[in-house]
Order: sequence, then structure tokens, then C-alpha cells
Amino acid sequence: MTLIIMLEFFGRNEMTPLDSLDSKIQTLENVFKIRMNGMIAMLKNIKKHQTKPTVEMLQALIEEAEFSRKPIMEQKVRFEEKRRIKEYLKLQFQIKTINASYTVFTSRLSI
Repeated sequence: MTLIIMLEFFGRNEMTPLDSLDSKIQTLENVFKIRMNGMIAMLKNIKKHQTKPTVEMLQALIEEAEFSRKPIMEQKVRFEEKRRIKEYLKLQFQIKTINASYTVFTSRLSI
């Protein structure tokens, strides 16, 4: 069984027992180097076109979130001011209606 496996190995790799393995090993090393360089190039491409833009977008979102905290506080202040203005206008309207009803009431008394 072992002899059959050895013969299949030499047949598959197109070798004879008399061939030296140095040239085959160097060829395999070159193939591996080429494949590794290709993989490295693919990983660099992924990093350049997919990972970096994602990181930059996240950083921009974080910076904008920190930057936009002040306007949120300003918006709260503006909302509070608007609420106070509405209350003031309501009070003004109530005062005018009270004054109008008072003048109507006093005009009826004087008649």
C-alpha cells in the first residue's frame, strides 16, 4: 500500500525517484510567493476602498455628533423661549379680553 502511494505521488507530480527536489521546491516557493503577493494586494485594496472610507465616515459622524451637541442645547433654549413667548401672548390676549369685557361691563353700568 505504501509503495502504491509513493508511485502515485511521483506520477501526480511528474517526477521520477532520480529527480532532485530543489527545482520543484523553488518552483513551489515562487508559486506561493506569487499567490501571497496577490492576496496581500487584495487585502490592501479592501483596506483602501472598504475599510478606510467606513472608518472615515464613522469618525465624521462622531465629530458631527460632538459638534452638534451645542446646537441641540441652543435648540432647547430656543424651544423654551418660544414656549415663553406663547405664554406671554396668551396672557396678553387674556388681558385684552378682560379689558374688553371690563369696558363693556362698565359701559353697561354707566347707562
